[in-house]
Amino acid sequence: MFILSLFILILDEVLPKVHDVITFKGRNYDCDDFHTTNNFGTWCGCPFLACTGGQDCYGTYHCFIKNKNYDFRDMKDEDCDCDHHRK
Repeated sequence: MFILSLFILILDEVLPKVHDVITFKGRNYDCDDFHTTNNFGTWCGCPFLACTGGQDCYGTYHCFIKNKNYDFRDMKDEDCDCDHHRK
C-alpha cells in the first residue's frame, strides 16, 4: 500500500498560480484548489486553466481556452470549452 501511495504522490504536480481567485460563469474559485494535477484526470477544467494561465489541459476532459483575451475576474462559458474523452 505504501508503494501505491508513493506512486500516486509522484503523479501529482503542483503548478504555479497566476491568480488567487478567478470567476467562471458567475462563481468564484479559490486557485489554491485549482493548480494541482492528479492521476485521476479530474483536475482539468476551465477554472484550472484560468488559475494556472494554461491554454489547454488533458485529463478526464480536454479543456482549452477559446478566447485568449478573457477576463479572469469574469470568465464566461464562451471563453473556455471542454470535451469528454472517448475511449
